[in-house]
Amino acid sequence: MLRDALALIRLDANSIQGAWKEAGMPISLRDTDLGRELIRDGEERTLAALLRRRFGDDPRIDDLAARLARQPIEDAVDAIESAGSIDQLARRPDTHAARVLPIIPPV
Repeated sequence: MLRDALALIRLDANSIQGAWKEAGMPISLRDTDLGRELIRDGEERTLAALLRRRFGDDPRIDDLAARLARQPIEDAVDAIESAGSIDQLARRPDTHAARVLPIIPPV
């Protein structure tokens, strides 16, 4: 069926962004791989900014922000606000580099 064939088409991020700009109207990317990637990147950058504001510049911040972004954003912000130091935050089990949380597949 044509519908099934069209459903299998995967476009790269540049094609999607180009179509979005040409459309002239809002297109929701939230439920797409690109949308999820953009949201995750935004969360990581926001958490990194919060970490820098709270603890100053530290070479571990980008990695720590990426690990914190694996949990719900509210929990990550709570962890940053309640930590006494960046060392304490880095030692938390939910921010340990070896722990990989499952990624929920798109529906």
